[in-house]
Amino acid sequence: NWISKFLMLITLYMGVCCSVHATNYTVSTESSLITTMNNAYPGDTINVANGTYDWGQITLTNTNSTSTSNWIVLKAQDFNRVIFTGSTYLQFSGTRIMVSGFRFASGSVGTTSVIQFRNSANVAANYCRLNNITIDNYNSDSSASANVDNKWVSIYGTNNRVDHCTFINKFNAGATLVVWYDQINGPYPGQSTSTYHRIDSNYFNGRGYLGGNGGESIRVGTGEVSRSFGYNTVEYNFFENMVQ
Repeated sequence: NWISKFLMLITLYMGVCCSVHATNYTVSTESSLITTMNNAYPGDTINVANGTYDWGQITLTNTNSTSTSNWIVLKAQDFNRVIFTGSTYLQFSGTRIMVSGFRFASGSVGTTSVIQFRNSANVAANYCRLNNITIDNYNSDSSASANVDNKWVSIYGTNNRVDHCTFINKFNAGATLVVWYDQINGPYPGQSTSTYHRIDSNYFNGRGYLGGNGGESIRVGTGEVSRSFGYNTVEYNFFENMVQ
């Protein structure tokens, strides 16, 4: 009957509308990565071509998604075959962005986090996901720099996830992965915004001896915001050869 035909047409129309922007891109330069990623729409996939890159600061900002959108996916062409090294580090902000499959190896970025869930203007990422990332020896283990404090992953915003990642051979100071809170109600014991992050199914191996504060593998918040209700989930992570 006409009602069923009408509903079928509406369904087809919605399917076409939703798939218009589902496009696959392949990039091999920093400028093309930034331009393509900043203009991507839900459903798009941006593949970085296999290779080894030293691109310095990579800052990505996308405002085209909502918390219920399809993913915008930024991924290695093949898992672990896109290697970022040297002084490369990643900062990104947006909503429903998934970053997957990259390897950061044998680099050094001083006191900067290797990956941050915010851009260079401190605009945080929300409802985003870091998946199947490897960070290996992204610091120097020399005596001159062993006390340089940098975090490997800094999570800002809310409702983000870090899963199935590998973090190995961290020798310098600073926690490996940190959840940062926004303090909104003054000094201790002020309450901060609940973050609702999920950190699960990650592998940690090899942590240099520091003998003091700052050697955590996962740190959630700081003392100033310790009375906050974060509602974060930390589960199914595996730790080997970890010392403080």
